[in-house]
Amino acid sequence: MSEFIWGPAIIIDDQINDQRSEICEITKLIKQEEVPCIEYEHLPLDTNKFIDHIGSISFLLLDWEILPDIDPKTPSQAKQLIIAREQNNLIEFLNTIFEKTFFPVFIFTSQYKEGVEQRLEQESLFNKSDKGNRIFIENKSTLIKNDLFETIDKWVIENPTFYVLNEWDKQYTQSKNALFNDFYDLNHSWPQVLWETYEQDGVQASLGLGELITKNLHSRMAPFEFNSNLLASEHKPDKNELRKVLSGEIFIKDEGLHKGTVDCGDLFVYQKQGAKKETYLVITPQCDCIPRDVKQDDVELYLLKVKHIRPSDELNKFDIGKGRFKKEGEAKTIIFNLYDDKSYTVHLNKLKIMTYKQLTTDGECVGRLLPPYIYKVQQLHSNYISRQGLPKIPDFAVLDIQDSSSNIGNNIKNKTVAVKKKRD
Repeated sequence: MSEFIWGPAIIIDDQINDQRSEICEITKLIKQEEVPCIEYEHLPLDTNKFIDHIGSISFLLLDWEILPDIDPKTPSQAKQLIIAREQNNLIEFLNTIFEKTFFPVFIFTSQYKEGVEQRLEQESLFNKSDKGNRIFIENKSTLIKNDLFETIDKWVIENPTFYVLNEWDKQYTQSKNALFNDFYDLNHSWPQVLWETYEQDGVQASLGLGELITKNLHSRMAPFEFNSNLLASEHKPDKNELRKVLSGEIFIKDEGLHKGTVDCGDLFVYQKQGAKKETYLVITPQCDCIPRDVKQDDVELYLLKVKHIRPSDELNKFDIGKGRFKKEGEAKTIIFNLYDDKSYTVHLNKLKIMTYKQLTTDGECVGRLLPPYIYKVQQLHSNYISRQGLPKIPDFAVLDIQDSSSNIGNNIKNKTVAVKKKRD
């Protein structure tokens, strides 16, 4: 049994019901390991509806040549047109699958393997020179002769994203089931109870219920234990690749946010007609972003002005070896690669207050700074506005390396006399 494949499988092959076919033999091998298999003879008519219903699966197994029943008397040229049409449908199906889902796709074929790879490369769905493909292609006969799951495991090891996804999905599913079982045991109507509570509190009930589930789910997920041998790599990532990955930890683009809401950490690009473009970061506490006694448009938001750093200055401001930017006084802090592949300076002393309507009329949310980075900005701003000034210490009162415990008194005395003479 595979170490890295977990969950049901979907198999689409026009010979799935032929007991003498190679795919039927492969399916038997999968079922022997108690892996649930959902079998189709043809591609679904509506790919989007199909995606809505498949949920979390371990992999999708496809035949390369999925054909309808063709009359043996069909002329060769007409048959080739049917084959070409069905392969175009398969390409379209794969494009939609890759756009809206994320799981491995196995194409097990009786055809010439290199020909399949070539066609998929033409469609930008496969790269033979890159091991990080989302599609695994192999001849059915080869899989029957060799160990099926050993072959799959070898491919997964070369694609660590699928390994991490599989391990995360195991823990997520277990935690999700435990969460809903516990809440159901407390009260079968717990969603209605919470919904009514949120509505009475004047908050967005959908957002509140979703966040409660997410926080409870996160707290139930046990610490992950990934296999370091599978994730360690001698390959040094390209700088651009590394910046993209690190940005995903820091910032989420607006496409992934709830529309019509605002939250702490939202980044807005703002420009009034005839004025310069400015960028603001929302630091309003999450609870104050929710409209209670006022309409959404009238919610007051606290914003800090941010400004991107020129690429040429990024290195100069970075503290090499310490993994952070140099401190630029009490009124500024820098966030690495915040947006549009640029690092930004947050000006803690440039606070602006706007209503939600004012901000969204001339501004657009481009994404959200994620915790713990937004929490750090809030803490720094809190420290800035509550800072206490201290009197300056005279320069000559500070010990230098020539001072020692025996002559400190004399040094201070001599310096005091010198200062006194200067004043006279």
